[in-house]
Amino acid sequence: MKIEFVDDNIIVFLNKYITKDLDYKDKKVLETELRNIFDKLKNYYNIKIKGYYDVYIYIDFNYGAILELKEDDLGYLEYDDTLIDMRIMVNNIEMLYKVDDILLLDIPYNLYLYKGNFYIEPLDRVNNISMGKLLENSEIIYKGVEDIKRYGKVLKNVKYVL
Repeated sequence: MKIEFVDDNIIVFLNKYITKDLDYKDKKVLETELRNIFDKLKNYYNIKIKGYYDVYIYIDFNYGAILELKEDDLGYLEYDDTLIDMRIMVNNIEMLYKVDDILLLDIPYNLYLYKGNFYIEPLDRVNNISMGKLLENSEIIYKGVEDIKRYGKVLKNVKYVL
């Protein structure tokens, strides 16, 4: 689990091992699991989540999920320090991985050049070793992927590089 704070939003990166048991279709189960994640944030990272949040969940079959928590200022919830209310929006997406240099990976992938940056798009399931190498050498991109794929130049359609 990795946490970032961007513009008063909390972004939680959850790999596929953390999210493997999440049921994204059953809102009650998903809400319970999100409350468990919020408890972990409170207990391990001292991040207190209370009030009303828009929770955007971005799911990728290779990585796992990214939670973007946007607090909504609704004054009527300020009296209770433990109350968490949320509106959940689930998005199935394909994440790209922004890299500084072209990586040699043993997976099929597309390599895009967009605005002077390289982006890798895995074309198949990624094994644990390749995923670790990719995550170690990249930044996960989960927003603006459509623009990169539409307007970026495909440099290589790499089947396998050994």
